[in-house]
Amino acid sequence: MVAVIDDERARVPFSLVAALLLVSSATLAASMGPRDPPTEPAVATGLERTTAEAQTAVRDGALAAGEAAARNPVIDPANTSTGRVLNESGTFRDALRLRVYLAVRERLSRVGYRRDEVRVTASLPATPNASALRAAKRRVDVERAGENGTAMRVRVENVTLTARRHGRVVAQRTASPEMVVATPVLALHDRVAAYQRRLAAPVTDPGLSRRVTAQLYAVAWARGYAQYGGLDVQNVVSNRHVSVATNAALLDLQRRTIGASDANGRRTLAVAAARTGARDALAATGQDTQITDAMLDSPTEPPPERINGLDPPSGPGPETEETVAVGTSAERATLDLLDGDGIEAAVASVYAADARLVARVDGDGAPRPARPERPGENWTLVDADRDVIRSATDATPDSPATPDGWHRLDAFGRTVRVERTRTRTWQRGDETRTTATSASGRHTVSVAVVGRHANGGGAPPGSITTAHERGAGSLDGPNLADVRGRAVDRLVESRGGRDAVARRAASGSLDGDPVRIAAERPAGIRDWLYEDLIDLRGEVRNVSVTVERGRLGTLEADPASELAERVRERREALVDAPERYDSAAAKARAAARARYLDRVVERLEERARARGDQAEGFSSRLTGMQGVSARTLAAGMRTTRRPPATRQPAVDGSGGDVRFQVDAAPSYLTLAELSHEQVPSIEGTAHPLAARNRNAFALPYGEASVTVVDGLFGGSEGVRLSTAARTLRAANATVGEGDAGPRADLARAVADANAHVERRLRGRLAASGIGTDPAERRALVRAATAEWDSVPARALALSNGSATAAIARRAADERGLSDAAADRLRLRLDETRREALSESAARPQTAAVNETRRAVQSAADGTVEQVANETVGREVGRLANESLDGLPSGLPLAPPAYPWVATTNLWHVQVRGEYARFGIRADRGNPTTPGADTVYARDGDPVMLDVDGDGDRERLGRSTRVRFEVSTAIAVVVPPGRTGVGDVDGVRDERSAGWPDAGGGERNRSAKSARRDGDL
Repeated sequence: MVAVIDDERARVPFSLVAALLLVSSATLAASMGPRDPPTEPAVATGLERTTAEAQTAVRDGALAAGEAAARNPVIDPANTSTGRVLNESGTFRDALRLRVYLAVRERLSRVGYRRDEVRVTASLPATPNASALRAAKRRVDVERAGENGTAMRVRVENVTLTARRHGRVVAQRTASPEMVVATPVLALHDRVAAYQRRLAAPVTDPGLSRRVTAQLYAVAWARGYAQYGGLDVQNVVSNRHVSVATNAALLDLQRRTIGASDANGRRTLAVAAARTGARDALAATGQDTQITDAMLDSPTEPPPERINGLDPPSGPGPETEETVAVGTSAERATLDLLDGDGIEAAVASVYAADARLVARVDGDGAPRPARPERPGENWTLVDADRDVIRSATDATPDSPATPDGWHRLDAFGRTVRVERTRTRTWQRGDETRTTATSASGRHTVSVAVVGRHANGGGAPPGSITTAHERGAGSLDGPNLADVRGRAVDRLVESRGGRDAVARRAASGSLDGDPVRIAAERPAGIRDWLYEDLIDLRGEVRNVSVTVERGRLGTLEADPASELAERVRERREALVDAPERYDSAAAKARAAARARYLDRVVERLEERARARGDQAEGFSSRLTGMQGVSARTLAAGMRTTRRPPATRQPAVDGSGGDVRFQVDAAPSYLTLAELSHEQVPSIEGTAHPLAARNRNAFALPYGEASVTVVDGLFGGSEGVRLSTAARTLRAANATVGEGDAGPRADLARAVADANAHVERRLRGRLAASGIGTDPAERRALVRAATAEWDSVPARALALSNGSATAAIARRAADERGLSDAAADRLRLRLDETRREALSESAARPQTAAVNETRRAVQSAADGTVEQVANETVGREVGRLANESLDGLPSGLPLAPPAYPWVATTNLWHVQVRGEYARFGIRADRGNPTTPGADTVYARDGDPVMLDVDGDGDRERLGRSTRVRFEVSTAIAVVVPPGRTGVGDVDGVRDERSAGWPDAGGGERNRSAKSARRDGDL
């Protein structure tokens, strides 16, 4: 029998029993407990009607809040308990959510239903503190809705609906009304925010910086090339151009981001641009319309193929291509070939052959003699010797095999008898005895003289069809016909003749090392090759590449490397070698050409390395301009070819078409000072726009001294002779040629520099054997340069090479030099000229040039004033400034010993601007005020709002003004020569009156003067 405690049959777990009891008790309690009474008809009706009225309250409150938020947008939260409720990342929307909550709560307080003893109300919690205010903000959601976001979707969560009878709550529910209201406040804010972002965008992104840069490039290149062409342009980029370009860009951005631009601003811009074009004094050339149209291109929104009914500007721009050729590097490579005796080396490498002896030995030869025996006892060996006696007789054996790459020049054979004798010397006491043994044999020896042509000094490989034929091919020369005889003499006859050579071959002691055999050369081959190189040099000099002028002027491009690669690509065609040479002279020609092209490539690679050094110096110069780097300069230059940013589409809202109107104060940001009387939004006075532009190389001396300019290229101290000469020429035309003052000092300095260069040139004439004495050479130089009869003209001729070319021509004519000799003399003189110009004795001191420049500027200004006072006429005024046009400017990209490829200049432009008030009007109508527009305005005012209902307004934040700052760089590049490009009015750093502060700063008004929100 099983005990109960041990019996597990039909046993139920206690946990299951407990669960069943719990569920049963809960069910019983629910069925027996009290129930909510059913809603009475009056209460239900009241709740439904109050819910509907709450919807209306939410709509009206959202509309009113939207209008208030637009009038007083909160952009910057205040550092107060109320302001800190707003998130910095979404300040405007957070403030709008608070406004919606407060406006809806206030309107809900007037919502209700009353019938008999039943009353229904709607409410939102009060906001007595920051915590409650933060919770209130979270109850409200706002987002853009409708077509193009011109309406606003609003949701207010947990509006409490309460029904009471005799003051006792009989029913309660919550509702979360959600609807779309016809207010464009979010669209207005987002478009102004987009406008502000575009104002702050870097030049690499669509925005103000890019657009201003593009506008200024159009102006700067048009004016820069007008100046380069000889027109009266003293200030290539002025602040008046910056002002017009900035306003044009602002209006363009308004249209692209907001969908409209300020009408008053457009009209003012048209007037300002026209006046600026007229002031540019380019009407006679028609280029003023190009400049004005370039400025007006953006805001007038013309079709792309026309600008204001006129053709668009077609002048050069950064993308205009400049042709850069090998140029003087071709001539310097010729000098390298002369200095390194490259022509002689080319001739020697062809008119020569390597020759050697090869032999074949047949037969057993003589056996080794037996060792001589000891003569007897007690003999000691003291010496051993072996003597070989040879004899040779004529034979005609087969020639030895010719090694690969060699050919036979001569061959002979001998029969050689060889006798070998072996001796030993012995000693015993004072007695000496010699013993000997011998053996003999016979060899058949064949010997050949073989040769191969020299390597050709870099000439393309190829055989010479007439190598050993005298008088064939170019120059009727000997070719290599005498190599055979010279090789036999050198390798056979000078070594004892054929018998001796055969005996050495038979004994194994024949010298088979190759020797160089120089061949006879045709008369005049050096001059013939040099004249051929003159023709080749002319062809190589014109090898060129095309480079965008912008990239060239900013040292982005590396034309020297491209030229080196181009010469390498064309090397085969330039060497012009046939598959088979008709003469040794033809191969020497190819060798000389190959050596010359190697030197050209080396020169171009040197230029490329120098360009790297220049780029570092150029970048250092940019570093001195705050906010400018080579990268930003390059990015700005590319703005001229970037596609325009997309425009805002037409606005079709859910309630009909919405048209935006920009209402800014001032509508046109001027550099002038404005007052409250002119623009009511301005308190006191302010400069809406402030600008500064600095010309990096206003003149290659003074503030942008030659020590800076030439320092980029390793130049010496002082001023280039050409720069000093142009300054002196301008001074002679303006100041006069008196004996005192800065002009006279500069004239003496330039004359001394001329004398130094001429002394160096006469020294080169002496080294070249021209003239019997110094007086004769002095007379030759004086006669050759007589046409340059003034000090500055002579200096310019010495600087640009005209004088050396004239000296070389006269020397060649008087001495009857050949074309080759005359060319060599010209190259030597030109090299000496370059060396002399880089020496300090040929570089006038900077101070003398600066003083003269200032005197020219002062005299020109006085002449202009006199002309204006006498009302003579514009053309006379232009004559007064011709001296300024002659002043050189810009950075010549012509480092020592390298060709002048372009002149570049930079303008660092900084612009700061601020609207006293920037507003947008939406003409759909103000839902709270029929007939009125919805206005969004940012003016810097503080924004106050009563959030806790105590009657005092708390500070939410402020409506920051729309402001901007632009920093960009403009590069203008002109071809080499003339006076370059740059500002020549003596003002390198141009600042507007308001610089560096634009606008009046944020206004901190008192509570009395702060704008009131009014009823919500």
